[in-house]
Amino acid sequence: MSTRSLLKIVASLAVATTASAATGDDLAPAYDINFPAGTSSTLEPLHYAGANSPYFPGPDVYDIPYEVPEGCTVQQASYIVRHGSRFPDSGSYNSWVAIQERIQAAAALPGFNATGSLSFIPTWQTVLTDTTLQMSQESMTGYKEAHDLGYQLRTRYPDFYKDGNDYMVWANQYAAPINESRVVQTAQAFLQGYLYIYADTYGSVVAINSTASADALGDSLSPSDMCPAFTNDAKNNVTDFDNTWVPDALTRINAMVTGNLTFTENDILFFPYMCGYESQITGRVSPWCGVFNDTELLNYAYSQDLSYYYGTGPGSSGPASKLFLPYLDEIITLLMEGPGQQGVGPDGPFTVPNLIMGFMNDNQIAQLTSAMGIFDSNKLPIDYYPGAHEYDISHFITMRGTVAFEVLNCAASAPKASSSATFSSSTTGASAPGSTVAVTGTQTASSNGTAPTATASSPTGTGSSGSATGIIGKSTGSSVTPTGTPYGFTSTGTPNTLITTTVTASDCAATTAAAKPKSGHQFKRRANANETYIRVIFNDAVYPIINCQDGPGNSCLLSEYAAYIHQENEAAGDFTSYCNVTAAGSEKSVVNGASFYTNTTLDFLTIVKSQ
Repeated sequence: MSTRSLLKIVASLAVATTASAATGDDLAPAYDINFPAGTSSTLEPLHYAGANSPYFPGPDVYDIPYEVPEGCTVQQASYIVRHGSRFPDSGSYNSWVAIQERIQAAAALPGFNATGSLSFIPTWQTVLTDTTLQMSQESMTGYKEAHDLGYQLRTRYPDFYKDGNDYMVWANQYAAPINESRVVQTAQAFLQGYLYIYADTYGSVVAINSTASADALGDSLSPSDMCPAFTNDAKNNVTDFDNTWVPDALTRINAMVTGNLTFTENDILFFPYMCGYESQITGRVSPWCGVFNDTELLNYAYSQDLSYYYGTGPGSSGPASKLFLPYLDEIITLLMEGPGQQGVGPDGPFTVPNLIMGFMNDNQIAQLTSAMGIFDSNKLPIDYYPGAHEYDISHFITMRGTVAFEVLNCAASAPKASSSATFSSSTTGASAPGSTVAVTGTQTASSNGTAPTATASSPTGTGSSGSATGIIGKSTGSSVTPTGTPYGFTSTGTPNTLITTTVTASDCAATTAAAKPKSGHQFKRRANANETYIRVIFNDAVYPIINCQDGPGNSCLLSEYAAYIHQENEAAGDFTSYCNVTAAGSEKSVVNGASFYTNTTLDFLTIVKSQ
């Protein structure tokens, strides 16, 4: 396929897959931009650039429809969104320039020649045109991604907002001054799409400075900024895996160049980065996207997965996977309270939006998702590419990657899930350096406590069966019979002494009530009454909560999920302790996680207009 405008909307994906669109179908396209195949691969390179990829909707790996389940309506939603596509930071740009300078120096000497997918490099130049203006800022594709998201969510939830009302979103400030923060810029572009011509009048962004006050401790969209014990060190795991494939890739790529130029391993690992960034900066597919072949693309993408998984995700050392538990505890509490909650602002009370939007950075997305009960405890291997695997960051930590909670109000008669959703994806990968194998992976997120299993043609791995122990989302050992009161709460919904108990996912359906200790309210399941469920969506693909997915569309009863998150937060301990916080003024008896959603008078918040 020839290189075409990356910004051309794929109109055919904006309509229903049936011959005629049904009344009420929204007009938002599934894909915002094109993703053509590379010249050296059959795969779309921009799908395999990991966190460097522009936004694209994730594949439906669990075969759960994105559409709202039958018999349900969405009564609230909470979205966490990574900033959109952007220009590089100075450090990465310096590496970019260094490669260009070495190529140009070699091309000026006799005997230089570049062939195949590298034939473009003699005349190649970096694409930034004004580094002072552009460095680290949102790119035009990033603006489009955020603007399109605003339009998409306005059409998905048409009853959440009425023109003429004030509407605010929240964003990690990240950089100073505020107007140079790409996260805030993404939030502003979202408002332009959501409120269109009224954005400047009614839209505002609450910028959260995570280090501006001791009160921001654990109460921001970047809690690691106030956590001295936080580490991000996946290096050895990533290096071990890269050693299995990079040498062969380097030999193949260097064979396309003669003369005084030899690429290094660090150089070629930077090629997919340049592919992603050049493409979204210019709106045209970068020639660097054509260099890696299929096997190399898959290996590079998996290397990105390992970097986040062991650096700031579920496999990380230190407190990274705990940092967003206070946030989750508080935001789920807020959703439990239902629509119409009142907050306190500088100009008086305000109504918390039914669509709660928070914007942050990539590592925060990894920290957040590791605490949500989505991913199983099976470690990602570092000595081979395993084929299909659930923790694929290109499905939720792309540029403008999206993690959403939808709160569903469902009739008691709404169809419930009859079985657990099964992770399944077919792809082509390498099991050893230089080899290519067809790999089909299946992984079951079971509602009966069974641990996930994975099968592949090469290598073969089979997980052992197990059961949930104490809380949903954990699987160890063999099947057991539940005892005690699920999650340590009495059936009246009042807080109980936290007990040690063994439960299975069937308790999700068996529990008649499970309440949030903070709220003190009772949430009882009544016959013939509507029930409230929650489901998780990554980049427009539904992901079931492990061991709690027996609701409509494999959703989880909201009260059960709230109880699980609260228990996880309690079990993690005190934020100041696991973060080793000793600074003066940081002694907080209670660390809030998301109080800024209901109190915009806090001293570490700044309210700015949409533009």
